Amino acid sequence: MGSMIYCKRANENAKANRDIIRQMKEAVSIPIIGNGNVETPQDAN
Repeated sequence: MGSMIYCKRANENAKANRDIIRQMKEAVSIPIIGNGNVETPQDAN
């Protein structure tokens, strides 16, 4: 069974910080999935 941490910004208009998500992925050995501000297929890379 997996675990999930849900983080929501107080400002709904704020952009996702992909640099922070990348740092989290590099720091741990578990899967990290970040989403937000994905509006085109290029954004998903």
